[in-house]
Amino acid sequence: MKICFVADPRFAFNQRWAEHFVNGGHEVHVISYSAQEIPGATLHLLGGYPSIWERELTRTIWALRGMGPRSSSTTSGVISAVRGRAGQVKRSVRAGLYGLSCRKIISSLRPDIVHGFGMTNHAVYASSAGIQPVLAHAMGGDVLVESTNNAGGRALARYAVERAQVITSECQTMTDALVNILGVPQGKIRTFPWGVDLDVFLLGYETQGKSLRRQLDIAESAPVILSQKVYAAVNNIGVLLRAVPLVLDKHPDAVFLFRRGVGSFADEAQLKELSNTLNVAQNIRFMSKSVSREELAGIFNLADIVVSIPSSDAMAISLREAMSCGAIPIVSDLPDNRDIVKDGKHGVILPETTPDALADTLNSCLHDLPNLKRHFMEINPPYIAREHNWQDTVKTMEDLYLETVSNSVPTQRRSLSGSTR
Repeated sequence: MKICFVADPRFAFNQRWAEHFVNGGHEVHVISYSAQEIPGATLHLLGGYPSIWERELTRTIWALRGMGPRSSSTTSGVISAVRGRAGQVKRSVRAGLYGLSCRKIISSLRPDIVHGFGMTNHAVYASSAGIQPVLAHAMGGDVLVESTNNAGGRALARYAVERAQVITSECQTMTDALVNILGVPQGKIRTFPWGVDLDVFLLGYETQGKSLRRQLDIAESAPVILSQKVYAAVNNIGVLLRAVPLVLDKHPDAVFLFRRGVGSFADEAQLKELSNTLNVAQNIRFMSKSVSREELAGIFNLADIVVSIPSSDAMAISLREAMSCGAIPIVSDLPDNRDIVKDGKHGVILPETTPDALADTLNSCLHDLPNLKRHFMEINPPYIAREHNWQDTVKTMEDLYLETVSNSVPTQRRSLSGSTR
């Protein structure tokens, strides 16, 4: 079967889908503006978005940002409105030109199925292709944040969902948002949880853990608190960083590990500056490099506690992977988080997302760390294996692809069990 993923290949989530179908013997193509290769898949870079557009529109937006603080309140309001409009124009131009480029690529490939990931970007480009069948996947922030708070983002997401035959959703929170925010008919949505690869994310990795402690200069006895979320305002990384001094007052040997993932170097620089300002840099480790899934599993095993406290989230895949590796989860009070940790049975729910509340929770966990770690290592890996298994996920997706292709035109019908190569 020839499958076309229109998705950002930098995200481990998207890499895993492409790799699965490559390993299944299918012909896999990835279309994106990001140039990261996925072994076995053919990458097609989107074109048609001249750098002059990016340069000039960005320059205009930043110029307007710079004007704001020096203006009167009335003028500042006008500038803010114009600034927002300029950002929407930039996004719309990008979507239109990338959409045309995507249409050209897909027309030449003639795939059996197209799946776009991200309702305000790649799913929009996929939906512009004019080929059937197209599926669109809601990633989280694209619907819960961008479509909720931004008219331009909402318009793009509606464009994508209206043209897709099937919408895939990872949890009920996301499905409810698709229905209530974007008006997607319930019958058009397929909801099933993204699972954890239990062959990779499991207890162990002792040798890698010792190596990581040496590389990161972490004492053998020092407790490790991990932040695995992308550096973005919605993920409240700054809240954790501001809680660090309050934790070190009682547990001075604790080490906090921050993974940048696909976050920006600029955001990381700001966090480093804040750690210096708070005088806690000696207890902070920033991991800037991309890592393999096996390396990530080693990091999760190294961590005693994993902190995941976004203001909005509907996937939390990395949280479940960390839980499968035995880390104690501390999560923000969100519907999807409550569902994952079963209202506190499989993790600690933060009462409020503030530095003080987080520091109190961390100090409480660190005070009884050996017992808590042993408890969650005993109950969480089997729980994840039972309810969040990757093999169940891929079987559901394979069946959905087969059903969707079978319902399409006869020339596009092929069996998922056979390779086209």
